[in-house]
Amino acid sequence: MRTTQCEELATEVSQYIYIAELNTEFIEYEWTNRMSLTGLITEYNESISTLRKKEYVYLAWIQKFWGEGEVARFEEFINAVREFDSAIHSLNDQFEAVNITEKQEKVDPERAKEALELLIPAVESVRKNGRRLLLSLS
Repeated sequence: MRTTQCEELATEVSQYIYIAELNTEFIEYEWTNRMSLTGLITEYNESISTLRKKEYVYLAWIQKFWGEGEVARFEEFINAVREFDSAIHSLNDQFEAVNITEKQEKVDPERAKEALELLIPAVESVRKNGRRLLLSLS
């Protein structure tokens, strides 16, 4: 059973890291037109929703099948996820202007630059803490 839970958790953590990195890359390179944002935002929302909906299930599994060190690593990862989520939400008005109201062709480059000051360290933290967590579970 432990292997099954580990595989599920690893899949969700990996998926979230990937989509967080992808979002950061698209913003960094200004690939933020309506066509590119639609799928990106949808995929990000699905990934974080899946991860956060099962957050306490994963916490219970880690507590039961691993131990306190792994619980601490999971909490560090989830905190990094929350930090990234907060940083990406700083662009919600821009995403809305591009994706919903179509008032802009793409995210304002100055706003993107400001957001990247938060996003880049946040995605690095997600990556580092996710890796640390997954390596501790194996």
